[in-house]
Order: sequence, then structure tokens, then C-alpha cells
Amino acid sequence: MFRQFQNELRKSTSYVVNSCKDGSNYMWKLYLVEKYNVPENLRRRYRVMVSLEGNIDCECKKFEHSGMLCKHILRYLDKKQKIMIPTIFIKSRWTASANKIDGFSPYNPPVLVDVGDSTTARYSALCKSFQGLCALGSCSKPRYNY
Repeated sequence: MFRQFQNELRKSTSYVVNSCKDGSNYMWKLYLVEKYNVPENLRRRYRVMVSLEGNIDCECKKFEHSGMLCKHILRYLDKKQKIMIPTIFIKSRWTASANKIDGFSPYNPPVLVDVGDSTTARYSALCKSFQGLCALGSCSKPRYNY
């Protein structure tokens, strides 16, 4: 994950952030983030919205999908000279104490059985495996959120 984050941070240096007055309102400030070393007619512009409370949202939705900050938000944070990543962007699953939530309980994958060519057998094996994972996640609210 560190290498992926490092890659996003490196890619963010080729982007530029511009304030956009058209989309801003009393609740949000809108910024357009675009790659500056691409011809003007081929540029893809991403909108980064910042609320008055400080919540930052990017239209690429990489953080919502993977839990990793996107290069657009990283570039915005750099422009605003933020030296720390806001805590809302640090998911507990990426921290060193991720497995210490409500006691350590590692996931033990099921013993693989020969399911042959039977679709029903494969489906049943997957369901049983997923139920075990669900049982671990339902033990407590922190584990469920994790």
C-alpha cells in the first residue's frame, strides 16, 4: 500500500489546481485539477470540492472505492500547503494497529476441497467461506466498520 500511495503522490506532481468560481457556493469551494503536460484539447479536468467544515471530495471517487487518496486530492493538499493528511483519509485498515481492533482474530481461509466441475459445489464452498468471514466481521462494531 505504501508503494501505491508513493506512486499516487509522484503522479500528483504533474497536476495543477485552479480555483473555479462557477461551481462554488456558500457550502462548497470548487477546484479544477488537470494535468498540465497534456495538450489543452486532451485534458481531463477533475473537480475537487471542499466544504466549509473541511471535507474534501473528488469526483474520481478513488478514496471511496479503494480507501486510497487520489492524486487530485493530494495535489490540492499540496497547493494549500498542508503538511499532514487529514485523519478522515487514514483508514484503520492501513494502520499498523489494524489487527488489534477488539482483539486479534486472524482470518483462516477454508480448506480447499475438490469441487470438480459442479457449479453447485463451487457456489456452496464460496458461501461457506464468506459466512466465516461475516462471522468475524459481526463480532463488534469496530470490526464491522473495519
